[in-house]
Amino acid sequence: MSIIDDENVKKTSNGAAVVTDVAQHAVSDSDNNKAQLLGDGSNTEYVVDIFIEAAKDGDLKVVKDVVESGAVDINNDRIDELSGLHWACINNRFSVAKFLLLRGANPNQAAGPGGATALHWAARYGNIYIVDLLLKHGADPTLKDEQGLNIMHFSVYSSNILLVVYVLYFVVNNNDNVDIDSKDNNNRTPLLWAAYQGDFLTVELLLKFGATVTWTDNRGFNALHCALVGGDQRVICDLILSGANFYERNNQKQDCFDLAEGMGTKSLFEQALQHHGYDRLGNQKDKLFKKSSHAQFTIFLSPFLLMVYIYLISLVLSPVLAIMLSLLVTVVMVNTLKKFVLPCLPRKNTYKVSLTRTPFFSGLFLSTFCFLIYIWTKKLYPYSVSDYTMKNVQFLVTSFLTVVLFLRLVRSDPGCLKTDDSLTSIQETIKQLIDLGKFDRENFCVETLERKPLRSKYSFFSGALVARYDHYCPWIYNDVGLKNHKLFVFFAVTVQYHMFLFMWLCLAYFKKTNYIYEQVEEYARCALLKNETLCKGSNYDPSTFFLFIWISVNFIWLGAMSIVQFFQILKGITTPELFILIKEERKAKFINLIPFENSTYTSKSKGVEDSDMIPEGPSATTITHTISIDGLEPRNRRRAILSACFSMMGINQWLVTIKEIVGITHILHGQVPQQHHSSLLRSFLVTNHWKTNLTDFWLNSDVTAPLWQRFFYSSDTSKAMLGGTEVDYYELYEYPAREGEVLRPN
Repeated sequence: MSIIDDENVKKTSNGAAVVTDVAQHAVSDSDNNKAQLLGDGSNTEYVVDIFIEAAKDGDLKVVKDVVESGAVDINNDRIDELSGLHWACINNRFSVAKFLLLRGANPNQAAGPGGATALHWAARYGNIYIVDLLLKHGADPTLKDEQGLNIMHFSVYSSNILLVVYVLYFVVNNNDNVDIDSKDNNNRTPLLWAAYQGDFLTVELLLKFGATVTWTDNRGFNALHCALVGGDQRVICDLILSGANFYERNNQKQDCFDLAEGMGTKSLFEQALQHHGYDRLGNQKDKLFKKSSHAQFTIFLSPFLLMVYIYLISLVLSPVLAIMLSLLVTVVMVNTLKKFVLPCLPRKNTYKVSLTRTPFFSGLFLSTFCFLIYIWTKKLYPYSVSDYTMKNVQFLVTSFLTVVLFLRLVRSDPGCLKTDDSLTSIQETIKQLIDLGKFDRENFCVETLERKPLRSKYSFFSGALVARYDHYCPWIYNDVGLKNHKLFVFFAVTVQYHMFLFMWLCLAYFKKTNYIYEQVEEYARCALLKNETLCKGSNYDPSTFFLFIWISVNFIWLGAMSIVQFFQILKGITTPELFILIKEERKAKFINLIPFENSTYTSKSKGVEDSDMIPEGPSATTITHTISIDGLEPRNRRRAILSACFSMMGINQWLVTIKEIVGITHILHGQVPQQHHSSLLRSFLVTNHWKTNLTDFWLNSDVTAPLWQRFFYSSDTSKAMLGGTEVDYYELYEYPAREGEVLRPN
């Protein structure tokens, strides 16, 4: 079987609609009819055609009737073409395949022009459950087709990462003589195929299992050559990190630099080299910092230096010139950190490292806070303490709470699940999920290789699954999840009120100094600011005014984000679920259809034995390509940068929240009947009662504790309330029933 030119194999012949009726007639229980059919060569061939079509369509009744009548030999129903078992495996017809195997079909029979077995075809199309079924019924995983391809090659080619996981743990790791570096007739290993496809998840998994990076195929291409053709930056980074030789030349005398330029992936390759400490020519650069902790401390400290600089220039320069110089220095600092300091951080996953994944923003928050305290102590307090004593006391209290909550959040555990990465544990998990018919990305985490509890999400920052994951916050340099979400909301409210008090005291300070403005006429003239108090404040005390503007901007932004957070709390949903809402809303607007309810809540779980329509391989496929903004056209580049900024600032979340609050949900312009407007949001709710959702979030599950303690303290365990019921989020595999409804399994 050709792994490239087999797309026409899945085409079915016409007349499928009448197959059942004809088959029922052809396989009559009458012995006379049976004898007539078997005695007539043309009728026998016609029955075989009916049998093949039924196997393709998954019509188990017709297949049973034909096989039990003896009209076909299931091991000789096709000689030069594909058999019924092959077609059942290709089309993911589990019940038909199981029936044929139980009736003695040979799982190792090679058929078709490529001489591939049913196991090869099932793996080629990523049908995990069929592969598992065939192996349990004696399929030989060591067999190869005429091109030298085995189950490992076909699994990689399917790009179904779950099938790759299954084969690695149950075939390669099971002494079945299938080598992870198996070569086809062109000397291509599974790693070369995965790199060529740009399938970074498969590449990472193969490297984890010890795949050799140095193998080359008949063309002289190594894995890095193939990755440059595939054009996925993450794959390129993984291979460089694993020691791939980028000076090695292929049969056309091209090294990686020549090939990248010819394939249009030069910018991706240069970025990958820079991320791993090389220059554009591939020479190892000396690191500015030998220890990554020193680099992180430098990144954390840089906003403090920036704040000092802005304060100093605001004392000697005009406001406009000070702003321009501040922006210029900020840009220079950011680029300097990216070029010289980021490469000093740990190399693993550095292709995903940006300043948002470093302590930069937490340093910016703390430096702003320190500068704010300095301005308050030196200027605001002396001018306002007599008139606004209580406001100053509140400011002092919120300052203390802000520091305490910030330090606790930075060091807090968001709810990371502990991983058991032993071979036996992973195999048992996979077996359990296959038996349940739930071996998919919603229930299995391919990064940690463990079962994924509901509402959990893998965090690249924490390197673990986080229970009831909400988001990553760069301001606290930590994830927000089950165990620190309530603390984060307390922190956000405290900071919001703290900024409000500062703005109040700033305005009072500006008004107090009016007598100075009146003595200098030029201070009264202001072209941009129409408010007299702000105008005079910007001229008299630019440093305080700049901080006032910076705090005001953050006050507005944090207020908008707080609205989103409290809306999510009222509705009982998390930020990832809200992003799914946004994505489904856009999809619905595009195709002008009502989005289907989330299968997590609405689908009834079926074991593999109960249904022929098990999850197909392609639906579980994960092929994620890393798109470099530098490689886009200028127009698309600006759009990508703007979209990334909107996402980082939470504008998309805020817009969806406002739509839900005012009642114009996922479909606009009246294109959808009114009764469907809340169908999508409804699919994410365990309960529609906002009081229950508030109780779930604000009170921990320890009912024996006093009410104030349940409110102010987060639980140290994995247990919390959901829908008014205590659940263990580390083992949450089905949701509590909604009120008046039966329990919904995942």
